[in-house]
Amino acid sequence: MKTKQISRFALACLLCVTVVGPVGAETMDELFENLKKYVENEQYTNAMEELQWMQRELDKLHFEKVKSFFPDELEGYKGGDTNSQTVLGFTNMNRTYSRAGQDIEVALTGGVSVAGGMAALLQMVNVLGSQENSTTFRLDGRTATLVRDPDGSASLSVMLKSGSLLTFEAKNMEDADMLRQAARIFPVAALDDYLAGR
Repeated sequence: MKTKQISRFALACLLCVTVVGPVGAETMDELFENLKKYVENEQYTNAMEELQWMQRELDKLHFEKVKSFFPDELEGYKGGDTNSQTVLGFTNMNRTYSRAGQDIEVALTGGVSVAGGMAALLQMVNVLGSQENSTTFRLDGRTATLVRDPDGSASLSVMLKSGSLLTFEAKNMEDADMLRQAARIFPVAALDDYLAGR
């Protein structure tokens, strides 16, 4: 009797694995077909759940695509891991580049809610550009501001046409223009075009 129960349990587990499949195994095509089927059958609750799964998969694809714009090296600085986090509706992706004990941190900040978020970013760029120790110039057709601090640190901010903000920061940098050179190597225009949907 126990042997039969164990066999039935094992069969049930096998069926669950076969039906459900491993987590993350579904492709976007499969999710789209599921969504289409649910809509055709007027199973809208299931369709909305499927949309949520599609959103998760799209977020992963989007993250990997944006991540690909961060080069592995900038002016001899080797790139570390790429990190991403979302705080107060803003998604921040950053990567630190290191060489001979010196770091350059490159960060991309973009808002999900464009109204207040974009206004805040624009105000930030305007404030930076009005400082005495700042230099404003154009980088690939975008407004960029280089700020040198008395303590030797420097930051370069680029306002992207897509509405996001790209920053390059370094501490104890003898030549702040190195940030400008790093920014020129970074694929700013290509990243901006992707974020704008072009």
